[in-house]
Amino acid sequence: MSPTWRRQLSKHKGKTLVELCRRPKIKERIAGFVVGYSESLILLHRLDWNTFILDGYTILRDKDVKKKRFFTRSSYWQNKAIKKLGLRSKPLPGLALRDWCEAIGGISRRFPLIHLEREIAYPRECYIGAPLETINKILVLDNLDPDAKWTGPWSFKLNEITRIDFGGGYERALAATAPKRMPKVLRQYGHNLWSSAHQKL
Repeated sequence: MSPTWRRQLSKHKGKTLVELCRRPKIKERIAGFVVGYSESLILLHRLDWNTFILDGYTILRDKDVKKKRFFTRSSYWQNKAIKKLGLRSKPLPGLALRDWCEAIGGISRRFPLIHLEREIAYPRECYIGAPLETINKILVLDNLDPDAKWTGPWSFKLNEITRIDFGGGYERALAATAPKRMPKVLRQYGHNLWSSAHQKL
């Protein structure tokens, strides 16, 4: 992370809407309020442009960000809407962002599910589930399929993960309706689970 970029993040943290562009490798732009960052990761309280609500959190890799736009003028319609709708970013104090391993561990102590993407290596794939462990640069995820059914542990290389979402409406809905976890998985990874709350899923 460059010193200039770090100063910009510090100046606008939690109070200025920003849109991050990761093209050409990753097409989707992400908007929201930066509520945390490290040398390698950026945490956003994510703004959904379609519904114009703050819908959960997103962590991106700093190295993927190619362009950024801070909405600094009060005359922008986006800022007028934010004020009218009373939108305010909410920080996540204490969430470590040094690397994916720390971030995933911190998320898992507070939220039951994560949504991860590997947008460069596998741009058409996404996965949702409960993290079981990170070991030897690998994340083991208890995967939920599109029908909200547990399909067992899946493994992902941490260095391929480009984005993690959590705490949004979709993740909350899945967590609320998912069946009980498979006993075999809980027995195998129970000693590594970050939060006993996940065992209730």
